[in-house]
This record gives sequence, C-alpha cells and structure tokens, in this order.
Amino acid sequence: SALIVLQVILRYVFHAPLFGIEEAEIFPILWIYSFGGCLSSFENTHIECGVAGVIVKNPTAIKIIERIKYIITFGLSLYACYMLYPHFTYILKVRKTTVSMGLPTLFCDGAILIGLIIMSFMALRDLVNDIVPDKKTEEGGIE
Repeated sequence: SALIVLQVILRYVFHAPLFGIEEAEIFPILWIYSFGGCLSSFENTHIECGVAGVIVKNPTAIKIIERIKYIITFGLSLYACYMLYPHFTYILKVRKTTVSMGLPTLFCDGAILIGLIIMSFMALRDLVNDIVPDKKTEEGGIE
C-alpha cells in the first residue's frame, strides 16, 4: 500500500513517477493475496453464498450437496496446480525476469503455486473431514 501511495504522490503531485515501482509492488501483493487465500482455506472462512440451504430443506440432500462442493473444490484446486506447474517449470528453466528492473518472476509465480498447493491440501482436509465421521459427534459428545 505504501508503494502505491508513494507512486500516486510522485506521479500526480510531483509529475515524477518512480521507475519500476509497479514491478516491485507486485511481489508483496501476490504473496499477501496467496497466503490470504491459504489462511481462508485453513480457517474455512471462504465467502459462500449458501444458496443450497435456502432452496433445499432436506438435511440429507444438503449433506450430499456439501460433499459435492468439497469434491469440486478439491478437484479444481488440483487442476489449477496441474495447469500452473508447467508454467512454473518454464520460469525456472528460462530464468524469466521483469522488464524494467530485472527481478526474477520466480518469486511471484512461486507464491501462486505454493498458495495453490496449500489450498489443495486444505480442500483435501475438508473433504476427508466430511467423509470420515467425527467420533465425538457420533457418541453424543461436544461437536
């Protein structure tokens, strides 16, 4: 945020933009965004619209819809990792850098890939937790 504010002040107040700041700010932005998604996956605090609970009233049907949601989420996260991996290996192979500052883009693309891998594990955890019943809940313990 500080880099963006600095760039706005320099560009529009002093009419002297700072060279390459757009490239420098993308690195922390992608890491924060990726790990924000990981934290959301870890805490299971995704933004959901919850339409199924409004339309469907049968608890068994809602449970099936939830399980389908977990399966689709896990499948899509694996697919995203699968699609990003060749790009990441290409970045490693050619040692791609940013245009003006020559910063290695490995750090940007790595943030996205690492974040997706972590989110895939969290999606798998949610799917397993949905499939494997909790013994405390079955025995009448605290949920």
